[in-house]
Amino acid sequence: MISWKLLPNAVHLFFLFALGIFLAGAAELPFGGWIQILLLSGVWYLLSLKPDASIKWHFLGGLCFGLGYFILGLWWLYISLHDVGGMNPILSCVAVFLLSGYMALFFSCACLALPFFKRTPLTGLVLAASWAVSEFLRGMIFTGFPWMGLAETQVYGPFTAIAPYLGGLGCTFFVVWLSWLIFSLKKHFKRALGLSICL
Repeated sequence: MISWKLLPNAVHLFFLFALGIFLAGAAELPFGGWIQILLLSGVWYLLSLKPDASIKWHFLGGLCFGLGYFILGLWWLYISLHDVGGMNPILSCVAVFLLSGYMALFFSCACLALPFFKRTPLTGLVLAASWAVSEFLRGMIFTGFPWMGLAETQVYGPFTAIAPYLGGLGCTFFVVWLSWLIFSLKKHFKRALGLSICL
């Protein structure tokens, strides 16, 4: 059996892209808020397979994940551009791809918290904070486009009760943090399990 760690980088990036697609697709499922947390844990697992990975690796990994996430989530723009607007099909595909790539850059920047804080017990908190900040910036910089945040699936997820008090960004923070804690169960079982139960 081939070890995940021995697979080429391109294979890891493909699986990150696929996880992005699955994460976006899970948003439509009845328990999508729970499923997304588990899928995010898979993202952290794939990004951690190379312990000596560079900043570039984490950036590319976040970009591939984000591309998969936004390409599936924004597919309807192709219909708006091509079917309704009459744009050339190739240009419509390119437009959706470029917009998805731009949105994915925010995920890439959030993933950079991993190489900088990978040896500290605060890694999960920093990653969750970075993700929440990136979601905030995505909605503010590209005004009117805070769509497809992780908080949207929490209507039927574990953090629906805190949404009225902490808003979407608070839900996003806890989704990412819990996914990190689940990923950390293997290495820091007691601490991660205790914090997961508290959440």
